[in-house]
Amino acid sequence: KDLNSTEIPIEALEQINASGTLDVAELKLKGATLRDVRLKVDGPKGAAKQIALQTNAFGGKIATQTRVVPGDRPTYALDTTISTLQLAPVLQAFVGKDYVSGLGNIKVDLSSGGRTVGDLRKALNGDLSLNFENGAVKGFNLGQILRTAQARLKGERLNATEPQQTDFTAISFAARIVDGVLKSDQLNAMSPLFRLSGNGEIDLVNETLNYLASPAVAATAAGQGGKGLEELAGLTIPIRLSGSLFSPSYKLDLQTALKQKAGDELRGKVADKLLGEDSGQKLSDDELKAKAGEKLNKEIGRGLEKLFGGSRKKDAPAAEEPAAEPAEPTAPAEEA
Repeated sequence: KDLNSTEIPIEALEQINASGTLDVAELKLKGATLRDVRLKVDGPKGAAKQIALQTNAFGGKIATQTRVVPGDRPTYALDTTISTLQLAPVLQAFVGKDYVSGLGNIKVDLSSGGRTVGDLRKALNGDLSLNFENGAVKGFNLGQILRTAQARLKGERLNATEPQQTDFTAISFAARIVDGVLKSDQLNAMSPLFRLSGNGEIDLVNETLNYLASPAVAATAAGQGGKGLEELAGLTIPIRLSGSLFSPSYKLDLQTALKQKAGDELRGKVADKLLGEDSGQKLSDDELKAKAGEKLNKEIGRGLEKLFGGSRKKDAPAAEEPAAEPAEPTAPAEEA
């Protein structure tokens, strides 16, 4: 059965008639152990239900308040704060797979309405933020992805098998949800290998995403997955994630990043050389670009050969080598 068509048991909620507070020293729930549980319920029959829960679990603290207003179109509100939570065991216990590990802080403030899961998703609005420390995102290895793309550009192959996870020291993320679509331009992450920013959106109804992540290889290119990436140090490499939310495809544009690096390095060298030749003469940006044009055309080939390891690859920009100067002047060829 399609999850979106699944009905929410609102009639059962309407029949609840309970008010009071429950304190439990320890409670086991679906493989999870909750300690110092305080559950407060205010739910007269046929009226709005309010539930507040506070507990210690998975090494952290959880405080959540839920409000349900029954009716022809029931409404829901959720306000949750989670601090210093061990994420891997939480996901393993409730989802069955630990997609992310690390120490996390989460803040959620959501509202919605409807009688089915699909209705609830479509009407979902609110804000969420999270911060993770010292963990890993499982399912892909960013270092291996970069090395594989780099090897393909060089006509090489990588045979090494590495753990499919990307370590991080810190991740922060904030998003707003509007009518079931999560939109965010606030993603920042750091690891020994990269610095990451990102923006895009996730369609929670159709479970799809369209997200652009922009990892910049750390200047040292050291740490987890850093070996073999020294020549990529300082590069920002766009990665487009799209398709299924739970099994996305990715497109990595390493070639454009390498070309940009080559161009930036050569522009700096040519500009320095030109300014040296024209000492005492201040050049505008346009004048400098015009003067640099001819020299860039001559030096781009040499620079790319050096960047790509000594010989130009098929993926390198099509830059012509400067023709060798003839020993003696020659007459122009006659037209046929």
